[in-house]
Amino acid sequence: MWGATVVDSYPPLGLYRLRVPENTDVPALVEQVSGHPGTVKAEPNFAYPIAMPYQAPGESQPVSDHGKPSREGSVPIAILDSGLAPDADLEDHVLASLDAIQTDEPISDPLGHGTQMAMIAAGVVKPHGVSDDGAFKNPIIPIKAFDENGYTSNLTIMRSIDFALANGARVMSLSWGAETDSGFLGEAFEYARSKGMVILGSANMDEFAMGSSTETSHWGPTRNPWNPEMIPGGSSGGSAAAVAACEATVALGSDTGGSIRLPAAFCGVTGLKPTYGAVSRFGLVAFASSLDQIGPIARDSADLAHVLNIICGHDPGDSTSVPRAYPDFTECLDKPVSGLTVGLPTEFFSKLDNPEMEEVVSEGRKVLESLGV
Repeated sequence: MWGATVVDSYPPLGLYRLRVPENTDVPALVEQVSGHPGTVKAEPNFAYPIAMPYQAPGESQPVSDHGKPSREGSVPIAILDSGLAPDADLEDHVLASLDAIQTDEPISDPLGHGTQMAMIAAGVVKPHGVSDDGAFKNPIIPIKAFDENGYTSNLTIMRSIDFALANGARVMSLSWGAETDSGFLGEAFEYARSKGMVILGSANMDEFAMGSSTETSHWGPTRNPWNPEMIPGGSSGGSAAAVAACEATVALGSDTGGSIRLPAAFCGVTGLKPTYGAVSRFGLVAFASSLDQIGPIARDSADLAHVLNIICGHDPGDSTSVPRAYPDFTECLDKPVSGLTVGLPTEFFSKLDNPEMEEVVSEGRKVLESLGV
């Protein structure tokens, strides 16, 4: 039909990818296919170049026959990346695996990036700030969602996500991009790369940053890695959840009235809203222009200090950016806190009605007081 050939399909979700003849009027064809009674949605997909000859693999392969780690106390993490090397020695961690591009082939990793991310997610490689106490051991679901050129397709990603969910994943790492592009985001990434940072991906957040639970995103809610039944806070909940799950060492968020600090607290990590004008807001859609700031989320204050050293600085593209010299924030890490003042607004704690929370706040206050605050 329509002179097209089915080159890939995923019947469980009713997904089909078609290869059309050269010089086909793709927009007109999309409109025609969309009008077919049996079609819910049709869209062009130029992200994945199909090499010929190509054999349609049909339905996805069953769950791999790996040893299945106990899920009790651990969050299964799906890594949608370049795959997993056969000699990675992660058999004790792999819950299931899939080559989502060639589903009749065993999973492999021609690039090595997916294997590296899988090792971090499993706890074999410890990110900075994670103690080596043996407690951080997660079951993982490695999925080859990108080919050796870094290309993928909507169908491949949806197949990967469906497979991950079917096998119990509650956290997913998607570290590579396909065809989505943003001039603002691109400039931010290039600046970060110029400073030696490694970009893993974009994180989920409340729509328009208007929320405090990360449940109002177009992409769906983000779960708290410590307990998937709980919210991660918001609006930058995806960033905090990624750091808490050790999917990323650091992440960025935006904060107007707590959108970095809230999710950091909810997810048990560290977040900071920088001084106004210290970090460029170029590309940020303002919620309240006199309050909005971009800031880091990390596992501890040391990582925050290192990130601040990178992102603080004047940006001519941002009229609110302050042209001044910034200190080396890592030099502040070992300074005593004696003499500092910490405010505890009475209104915040007078009606908590939660004994456990009251006890935690009280213990934190005692610690600060013992340090001379």
